[in-house]
Amino acid sequence: MKGIAIAVLTDDESYGRALARGIAEESERVKVRALCTRNMPDDEFLSQAKELADGGYVLVTDRIIEQPKPDDVLPDGTAALGSSFSLPEHMLILSEERTCCHLSCMPKLSPVREIFSRIKEIFLNVTGTEFFRAEAEEEKVIGFFAETGGCGVTAAAVVLSRWLALSSDKPVLYVNAGPKDDYAYYLRPTTGSVDQYRPKKELLFHIIEKLPWNLEKYCFKDSFAVHCLKPEPEGNCLSAREYLEKFLAAVTEKKYFQYIVTDGMRSGAENLCDMRIGVCSSPDKRSVFYEGDEEFATIYNFAAEEISDEPLRIYIPPDEESFQPSEKGIDISMEGIFAARLRDMCRKILAETDGLADTLADTLSDELSVFVEKKQLQ
Repeated sequence: MKGIAIAVLTDDESYGRALARGIAEESERVKVRALCTRNMPDDEFLSQAKELADGGYVLVTDRIIEQPKPDDVLPDGTAALGSSFSLPEHMLILSEERTCCHLSCMPKLSPVREIFSRIKEIFLNVTGTEFFRAEAEEEKVIGFFAETGGCGVTAAAVVLSRWLALSSDKPVLYVNAGPKDDYAYYLRPTTGSVDQYRPKKELLFHIIEKLPWNLEKYCFKDSFAVHCLKPEPEGNCLSAREYLEKFLAAVTEKKYFQYIVTDGMRSGAENLCDMRIGVCSSPDKRSVFYEGDEEFATIYNFAAEEISDEPLRIYIPPDEESFQPSEKGIDISMEGIFAARLRDMCRKILAETDGLADTLADTLSDELSVFVEKKQLQ
């Protein structure tokens, strides 16, 4: 997968060097050059910019200049850049202004990660190729199926997604395939508002029409580094099997996520998953008819006791203390019984999909705070 070449052209040399170092730390597949343009005339700056852009660089600058007209002539007698070179297409301008709404302009004091995200958007627009920090090996789609409502399938899918994200540096995506995006109670952006992300209906339209799309415009990360699409206020466009299949095919083709945990799967969608996990409520009398023979594992939630010693049956006792309401939704403790039982399932999945021995699976140790701190700092 193609990397990005970036040239930082700034009048402030110390700022330019610091920004270049910060961008370089975002990915090993980024090449960054820092050039000081403090005493460089505008025509020389434009010539340098054109040369870099022709060489495949995305340009980042804090210099505000007017683009030359097609009939302008440079001091050496040659034609100016004119219509053959469009600055907004190749260049990100860092402005002293606090607000910038155009793709080619953003506040100079924005965090490095936000600047890098905008660079990737420009790269996508110019090349038609989406950039990802690292290429995952082989995606695994883990589907959560529930026979009845109210069994806690969404909470289980969210917590398992978090354990998978905490277990390695490989990205994990949570996707809801149910009729309603009720995961909004559990998953929220680490910073900012969910309103800053584009609706997934738009993403689905781009996928169906084979238009370029940048997943970061539609996808946020929670405090445990789980990626998630912006929930819809009503309904869920991915609840239709046809659309879910198109979405999963497009995302897995990108080879970015190691695991895609799909919640709310229904009968008939089994072939979309590499691994099936069933969830049922033990107090529900209908659970006695639930066999789950074709599933990798089965979760029996609200279980008063363990009725089987089979290793791929997970019994979770009632654990109201792990679910605490807050101003923004429901906070699920990762240190309670509910999370601990799903950690056991995560170990089994890691051993099954990655061929990991108990030694590596045990990196999901009791020292959860270490993992949380690591992910929140990224």
